[in-house]
Amino acid sequence: MTKSDRSGLLEDAIQVALDNHRGETDQDGEVFVRHPLRVMENVPEDARVVAVLHDVVEDGGSIDAVRARLTVEELQALNLLTRKASDPYDTYIERIATSENRIAVWVKRADLTDNLRPCQNCPEHLRPKYAKSLERLGQLDEFDNDEERPLDGSSPVARHPTRAADAASADGGKDKPWRTQWPCWTAEST
Repeated sequence: MTKSDRSGLLEDAIQVALDNHRGETDQDGEVFVRHPLRVMENVPEDARVVAVLHDVVEDGGSIDAVRARLTVEELQALNLLTRKASDPYDTYIERIATSENRIAVWVKRADLTDNLRPCQNCPEHLRPKYAKSLERLGQLDEFDNDEERPLDGSSPVARHPTRAADAASADGGKDKPWRTQWPCWTAEST
């Protein structure tokens, strides 16, 4: 698959997320799809498609529009990231942690980091569980050998400062297609 095919795939995956999360809101009443978009911005480029789709299947949606264009590793990552109703949360995290799927680990770390961000109506009782899970995923030394890996326990924004770089760029980050094509993505969401 060429780089332009991957770029088109990312845009299609963003559209799938928008379609599947239409009308959903987070605990603060904000448009939910902003969450997978934030996760997408805090993972390496080769994990972005999975990042934007990571909640679609788990929430009962369909990725059929892009499934045939996903790699085996991406499909495995989505499977790992989809928590089965019968799985205790710790079992789910351990399954990701012990997998050899770097994409799943990157996406789950970015997902947990985003879930730990301050918000007004977030359930405080979940924060220790998320922090413990992030710590468990952060102890995976075999993934720390890749210099390009953005999530190493430090702030994803510090390692992949897309927000800062966007703000400093000549166009203020407007070259990001999801920020101009989809009205839910605003400067306030970054």
